Amino acid sequence: MELNFNVLIDDKIETSFLEKVAQEVLLKEKKKDAIVSIALVDGETIKRINRDYRDKDEKTDVLAFAEKDVEGFSEKNYLGEIVICPAESDDLVKVLIHGILHLIGYDHEKSQEAEKEMRDKEDKYLVCFK
Repeated sequence: MELNFNVLIDDKIETSFLEKVAQEVLLKEKKKDAIVSIALVDGETIKRINRDYRDKDEKTDVLAFAEKDVEGFSEKNYLGEIVICPAESDDLVKVLIHGILHLIGYDHEKSQEAEKEMRDKEDKYLVCFK
């Protein structure tokens, strides 16, 4: 498993606990060979990314870009990139888990059943880290 953290903000954020969370979730989801990039960005950066890639001109707490959605890129075991804005979130663990589940293929926007399934998974993992 390979986790690449890119802290692109001035805030002092300890990534070692976030790394432990990501490792546990990926192991439990049977993705032990996964490669994931995680970027911590400021509000304006995530707003720009959200606007450019999702046509939503607003800040958000987390965005996930699965490898299958990145045109021209293919590396075995690379799941994708999670972009997190700590200033927009009161729970970095929750948004990290949310992003990982998106990379694996969960999508709460598909249906009510899919939303419930994803929320149940999030809650299951959150209990482990509270």
